[in-house]
Amino acid sequence: MLFKYGFGHIIEQLNIDYYIQLGKRAVTFGSTSRDLQRLSHGARFRLALEELGPTFIKLGQLLSTRPDLVPEDIIFELKKLQDHLPAEPLNDVQAQIHSELGYPVVFKPATGSWGRLLAKAQDMETAEAIAEHKEHLGPQHQIFYIQQWVEKDGFDIRAFIIGGEPVCAIRRYSGHWITNTARGGSVKVHPLDTELENLLLRVYDAIQGDFLAVDLFFSEGGYLVNEINDGAEFRNSITPTGEDIPGRVVELCASLLKRKPSKTGRNKPACKIAEHRGPEVTNLH
Repeated sequence: MLFKYGFGHIIEQLNIDYYIQLGKRAVTFGSTSRDLQRLSHGARFRLALEELGPTFIKLGQLLSTRPDLVPEDIIFELKKLQDHLPAEPLNDVQAQIHSELGYPVVFKPATGSWGRLLAKAQDMETAEAIAEHKEHLGPQHQIFYIQQWVEKDGFDIRAFIIGGEPVCAIRRYSGHWITNTARGGSVKVHPLDTELENLLLRVYDAIQGDFLAVDLFFSEGGYLVNEINDGAEFRNSITPTGEDIPGRVVELCASLLKRKPSKTGRNKPACKIAEHRGPEVTNLH
């Protein structure tokens, strides 16, 4: 794939001659079609991720949010992976569900909150109906995930990582399979045991976000990461855990601003932080 889209030099730099020879047999080394040559570096990178499939598309979506790591021209292209993806034929999707997931499955939007626009499909007929509805609702609904159903015994877990440190966790209970507190779910503190803390540290090592909210299931095999959110609400997590989450976020922001030099070269924060007025400041987006 790297050869095809003009990134053969990356393989060459890795000094793995055997794979270079394989690449030469598949695609003429260093050559790219004229149509691809006319595209920008970022566009070719995006197309390569699209062809590699969902896992690499998700990687591109993640990279599109990291201007501190990725050049602006590449981010411009990677942002297209958020809402301009080619749709997979429904027959291919059905085959993947049967071979890899099984029913029931959960349809999830690419972005969202409060458990909105989730749909549970118990069988193929329901899945076909949901996919057809999304197809006719416009571009915002035409990109979605299909996720394997996980039995979670009536609750899931929301854990917070602030500045690379696991801070606290809650359980969210509901009689409905969607357990978000915004949808009426009840909350109970969940202990940060060693297994969970180590998993959260691995999540942070992979994502490197300053403020992360990790949603997990507790399955027969242990903890299972469901989602990693970078803009989660925490109002209903403060009382049961006893953690001043907004205060921790403000303190982290202040420390980051102190370390960031201004354009004039002086170590001044670029903006002022409003004085923390108490626990009523509980909803950060």
